[in-house]
Amino acid sequence: MILSAIYQRLERRRRLGKPSDDFAGRWRLPDVVNLEISLAFLAHVAGGRARRLRPPSQVHYRLESLLERIVFHGETKDGIGRHSEITIPGRHLLPGAPRDWPETLCPGSLNVRVLAYPADFAWRCGGKDVTALDHGRFVPALEIPRDLITNNHLVPTRSCSRGGDAQVWRATLTVDVSGATTPCWVLRRFASTLTEDLELVSAGHLRTVLDLPRRTRLRVRVDMEVSNREHR
Repeated sequence: MILSAIYQRLERRRRLGKPSDDFAGRWRLPDVVNLEISLAFLAHVAGGRARRLRPPSQVHYRLESLLERIVFHGETKDGIGRHSEITIPGRHLLPGAPRDWPETLCPGSLNVRVLAYPADFAWRCGGKDVTALDHGRFVPALEIPRDLITNNHLVPTRSCSRGGDAQVWRATLTVDVSGATTPCWVLRRFASTLTEDLELVSAGHLRTVLDLPRRTRLRVRVDMEVSNREHR
Protein backbone atom coordinates (compact mmCIF):
# COMPACT_ATOMS: atom_id res chain seq x y z
CA MET A 1 0.00 0.00 0.00
CA ILE A 2 2.81 2.43 0.92
CA LEU A 3 4.70 1.50 -2.25
CA SER A 4 1.60 2.13 -4.34
CA ALA A 5 0.97 5.53 -2.74
CA ILE A 6 4.56 6.69 -3.31
CA TYR A 7 4.45 5.45 -6.88
CA GLN A 8 1.21 7.29 -7.60
CA ARG A 9 2.69 10.54 -6.30
CA LEU A 10 5.75 10.14 -8.49
CA GLU A 11 3.58 9.43 -11.51
CA ARG A 12 1.50 12.53 -10.78
CA ARG A 13 4.69 14.59 -10.50
CA ARG A 14 5.89 13.21 -13.86
CA ARG A 15 2.64 14.04 -15.65
CA LEU A 16 2.68 17.58 -14.32
CA GLY A 17 6.29 17.97 -15.40
CA LYS A 18 7.38 19.32 -12.03
CA PRO A 19 7.55 18.14 -8.40
CA SER A 20 4.28 18.23 -6.46
CA ASP A 21 4.14 20.73 -3.59
CA ASP A 22 4.69 18.18 -0.85
CA PHE A 23 7.81 16.89 -2.62
CA ALA A 24 9.21 20.33 -3.50
CA GLY A 25 12.24 21.35 -1.49
CA ARG A 26 12.70 17.88 -0.03
CA TRP A 27 13.72 15.83 -3.05
CA ARG A 28 16.65 16.46 -5.39
CA LEU A 29 16.38 15.03 -8.92
CA PRO A 30 18.95 12.25 -8.28
CA ASP A 31 16.92 11.19 -5.21
CA VAL A 32 13.75 10.98 -7.27
CA VAL A 33 15.53 9.08 -10.05
CA ASN A 34 16.98 6.57 -7.61
CA LEU A 35 13.63 6.14 -5.89
CA GLU A 36 11.83 5.59 -9.19
CA ILE A 37 14.38 2.95 -10.20
CA SER A 38 13.96 1.27 -6.82
CA LEU A 39 10.18 1.27 -7.24
CA ALA A 40 10.47 -0.31 -10.67
CA PHE A 41 12.70 -3.01 -9.20
CA LEU A 42 10.47 -3.65 -6.21
CA ALA A 43 7.41 -3.84 -8.45
CA HIS A 44 9.17 -6.56 -10.40
CA VAL A 45 10.28 -8.74 -7.48
CA ALA A 46 7.83 -8.04 -4.66
CA GLY A 47 4.91 -9.99 -6.14
CA GLY A 48 1.23 -9.47 -5.37
CA ARG A 49 -0.11 -5.98 -5.93
CA ALA A 50 3.31 -4.42 -6.37
CA ARG A 51 4.04 -6.75 -9.28
CA ARG A 52 1.09 -5.29 -11.20
CA LEU A 53 2.32 -1.69 -10.94
CA ARG A 54 3.35 -0.18 -14.28
CA PRO A 55 7.07 0.81 -14.14
CA PRO A 56 7.69 4.57 -14.46
CA SER A 57 7.55 5.34 -18.17
CA GLN A 58 10.30 7.93 -18.02
CA VAL A 59 12.93 5.93 -16.16
CA HIS A 60 14.95 5.23 -19.33
CA TYR A 61 14.94 8.94 -20.23
CA ARG A 62 15.77 10.09 -16.74
CA LEU A 63 18.78 7.82 -16.56
CA GLU A 64 20.51 10.39 -18.74
CA SER A 65 20.98 12.33 -15.50
CA LEU A 66 23.12 9.45 -14.19
CA LEU A 67 25.74 9.86 -16.91
CA GLU A 68 29.20 10.46 -15.54
CA ARG A 69 32.66 11.06 -16.88
CA ILE A 70 35.52 8.70 -16.16
CA VAL A 71 39.06 9.97 -16.68
CA PHE A 72 41.98 8.27 -18.41
CA HIS A 73 45.46 9.82 -18.29
CA GLY A 74 47.85 8.94 -21.07
CA GLU A 75 50.03 10.17 -23.88
CA THR A 76 49.55 10.57 -27.60
CA LYS A 77 51.34 8.16 -29.89
CA ASP A 78 51.59 7.43 -33.56
CA GLY A 79 48.80 5.17 -34.77
CA ILE A 80 49.46 1.54 -35.47
CA GLY A 81 47.77 -0.91 -37.77
CA ARG A 82 45.57 0.13 -40.68
CA HIS A 83 42.89 2.22 -39.00
CA SER A 84 43.48 5.04 -41.49
CA GLU A 85 42.08 2.76 -44.21
CA ILE A 86 38.86 2.16 -42.27
CA THR A 87 35.85 4.33 -43.02
CA ILE A 88 33.50 4.95 -40.10
CA PRO A 89 29.97 5.81 -41.31
CA GLY A 90 28.58 9.29 -40.67
CA ARG A 91 25.22 10.22 -39.21
CA HIS A 92 23.30 10.03 -42.49
CA LEU A 93 24.21 6.34 -42.79
CA LEU A 94 23.21 5.50 -39.22
CA PRO A 95 19.51 6.22 -38.59
CA GLY A 96 19.84 5.70 -34.85
CA ALA A 97 22.94 7.85 -34.41
CA PRO A 98 22.95 10.72 -31.88
CA ARG A 99 22.46 14.20 -33.30
CA ASP A 100 26.03 15.19 -32.45
CA TRP A 101 27.56 12.22 -34.29
CA PRO A 102 29.45 13.76 -37.26
CA GLU A 103 28.13 13.60 -40.80
CA THR A 104 31.66 12.79 -41.92
CA LEU A 105 34.58 11.59 -39.81
CA CYS A 106 38.20 12.38 -40.42
CA PRO A 107 40.04 9.27 -41.68
CA GLY A 108 42.19 7.52 -39.11
CA SER A 109 42.30 7.98 -35.36
CA LEU A 110 44.43 9.51 -32.65
CA ASN A 111 45.82 6.84 -30.38
CA VAL A 112 46.27 7.55 -26.68
CA ARG A 113 48.37 5.09 -24.68
CA VAL A 114 46.68 4.84 -21.28
CA LEU A 115 49.09 5.40 -18.39
CA ALA A 116 46.54 5.71 -15.57
CA TYR A 117 43.05 4.21 -15.49
CA PRO A 118 40.09 5.43 -13.43
CA ALA A 119 40.40 4.18 -9.85
CA ASP A 120 37.50 1.70 -10.06
CA PHE A 121 37.87 0.79 -13.74
CA ALA A 122 38.86 -2.86 -13.17
CA TRP A 123 35.98 -3.43 -10.75
CA ARG A 124 33.37 -1.78 -12.97
CA CYS A 125 34.55 -3.23 -16.29
CA GLY A 126 35.81 -6.64 -15.20
CA GLY A 127 39.31 -6.12 -16.59
CA LYS A 128 42.49 -4.14 -16.10
CA ASP A 129 43.13 -2.77 -19.58
CA VAL A 130 41.29 -1.26 -22.55
CA THR A 131 40.01 -4.66 -23.70
CA ALA A 132 37.66 -4.59 -20.69
CA LEU A 133 35.49 -2.18 -22.69
CA ASP A 134 34.54 -5.22 -24.78
CA HIS A 135 32.71 -6.66 -21.77
CA GLY A 136 29.81 -4.29 -22.38
CA ARG A 137 29.58 -2.88 -18.86
CA PHE A 138 29.43 0.74 -20.08
CA VAL A 139 26.50 1.77 -22.27
CA PRO A 140 27.84 3.33 -25.49
CA ALA A 141 26.33 6.40 -27.11
CA LEU A 142 26.33 4.48 -30.39
CA GLU A 143 26.94 0.98 -31.71
CA ILE A 144 28.03 0.43 -35.31
CA PRO A 145 27.56 -2.96 -37.01
CA ARG A 146 30.74 -4.40 -38.49
CA ASP A 147 29.36 -4.53 -42.04
CA LEU A 148 28.87 -0.74 -42.09
CA ILE A 149 32.58 -0.14 -41.43
CA THR A 150 34.46 -0.40 -44.70
CA ASN A 151 37.82 -2.23 -44.79
CA ASN A 152 36.96 -3.73 -41.41
CA HIS A 153 39.02 -6.90 -41.11
CA LEU A 154 37.86 -7.86 -37.64
CA VAL A 155 35.31 -10.67 -37.79
CA PRO A 156 33.35 -12.75 -35.28
CA THR A 157 35.24 -15.59 -33.68
CA ARG A 158 34.39 -18.41 -31.33
CA SER A 159 35.62 -16.32 -28.39
CA CYS A 160 34.03 -13.06 -29.57
CA SER A 161 30.77 -13.29 -31.48
CA ARG A 162 30.68 -9.52 -32.04
CA GLY A 163 34.14 -9.19 -33.51
CA GLY A 164 34.33 -6.08 -35.71
CA ASP A 165 31.26 -4.33 -34.28
CA ALA A 166 32.11 -0.95 -32.77
CA GLN A 167 31.07 0.83 -29.60
CA VAL A 168 31.39 4.61 -29.38
CA TRP A 169 31.39 6.93 -26.35
CA ARG A 170 31.44 10.72 -26.19
CA ALA A 171 34.68 12.12 -24.83
CA THR A 172 36.73 15.25 -24.34
CA LEU A 173 40.47 15.35 -25.05
CA THR A 174 42.63 17.79 -23.09
CA VAL A 175 46.35 18.46 -23.58
CA ASP A 176 48.05 18.79 -20.19
CA VAL A 177 50.77 21.27 -21.12
CA SER A 178 48.60 23.75 -23.05
CA GLY A 179 45.13 23.13 -21.62
CA ALA A 180 43.75 22.93 -25.17
CA THR A 181 40.61 20.82 -25.33
CA THR A 182 38.21 19.45 -27.93
CA PRO A 183 35.24 17.09 -28.02
CA CYS A 184 35.81 13.72 -29.68
CA TRP A 185 34.66 10.10 -29.53
CA VAL A 186 36.26 6.96 -28.12
CA LEU A 187 35.77 4.16 -30.65
CA ARG A 188 36.41 0.56 -29.67
CA ARG A 189 35.88 -2.40 -31.97
CA PHE A 190 35.18 -5.75 -30.40
CA ALA A 191 38.18 -8.09 -30.64
CA SER A 192 40.60 -5.26 -31.41
CA THR A 193 44.20 -6.21 -30.64
CA LEU A 194 44.84 -2.85 -28.95
CA THR A 195 45.14 -3.54 -25.23
CA GLU A 196 46.47 -0.24 -23.84
CA ASP A 197 45.37 2.33 -26.42
CA LEU A 198 42.18 4.35 -26.71
CA GLU A 199 41.30 5.25 -30.30
CA LEU A 200 39.82 8.72 -30.65
CA VAL A 201 37.87 9.82 -33.71
CA SER A 202 36.34 13.14 -34.69
CA ALA A 203 35.02 15.18 -37.58
CA GLY A 204 38.30 17.09 -37.61
CA HIS A 205 41.94 15.97 -37.56
CA LEU A 206 42.64 15.93 -33.84
CA ARG A 207 46.40 16.58 -34.08
CA THR A 208 45.69 19.64 -36.22
CA VAL A 209 42.82 20.89 -34.05
CA LEU A 210 44.97 20.73 -30.90
CA ASP A 211 48.24 21.66 -32.63
CA LEU A 212 49.91 18.40 -31.63
CA PRO A 213 53.28 17.85 -33.33
CA ARG A 214 53.73 14.52 -35.05
CA ARG A 215 56.06 11.89 -33.58
CA THR A 216 55.90 13.72 -30.26
CA ARG A 217 54.36 12.16 -27.18
CA LEU A 218 52.31 14.57 -25.09
CA ARG A 219 50.47 13.89 -21.86
CA VAL A 220 46.73 14.13 -22.31
CA ARG A 221 43.51 13.48 -20.45
CA VAL A 222 40.48 11.69 -21.88
CA ASP A 223 37.14 12.28 -20.14
CA MET A 224 34.77 9.55 -21.36
CA GLU A 225 31.02 9.82 -20.78
CA VAL A 226 29.49 6.57 -19.54
CA SER A 227 26.67 5.00 -17.60
CA ASN A 228 26.65 1.50 -16.13
CA ARG A 229 24.66 -1.05 -18.12
CA GLU A 230 23.26 -2.60 -14.94
CA HIS A 231 21.50 0.72 -14.20
CA ARG A 232 19.33 0.53 -17.34
